[in-house]
Amino acid sequence: MKLIYLAIAMLIALSACEKGANFKNYPTYKDALEDGAIEKGWIPEFLPKSSTNIYEKHDVDANQIAVMFSSQDTTFLSKLKIIEKGMHEDTLLLIRSAKFPEAKKKKPYFYYLRCTQEGPGILATDGDGLFYYIEPARGPFASKCTSN
Repeated sequence: MKLIYLAIAMLIALSACEKGANFKNYPTYKDALEDGAIEKGWIPEFLPKSSTNIYEKHDVDANQIAVMFSSQDTTFLSKLKIIEKGMHEDTLLLIRSAKFPEAKKKKPYFYYLRCTQEGPGILATDGDGLFYYIEPARGPFASKCTSN
């Protein structure tokens, strides 16, 4: 059952790519703010204001966002849940399905869950300041936000 949910989530992420939804780049957080990407919800508000090299793509029909950014500020991670090791492979597959510009160069090693009204968001990082975020992350991740 878990694989079915993961397959559905991957199809949604891939469908955004097939529709020609390319990543948009913002050199700084300020650029994303000025373009309205944060206000529109295409870039989550938790990103540190010092974030740079922000890539985002969104699918309005599926109500899904995918964001990659760089930041040395990691204080925001304390507000997220750590994803248990048994779900790392599912998380990595979902991150790779979004086809982030640099996702295959380095394998993320740390995985986090963010529970939002829109659904669970997953965040992965390589530990060197590069972050990948997808929201909502359906499938096995949804139940992690309903349990305490």
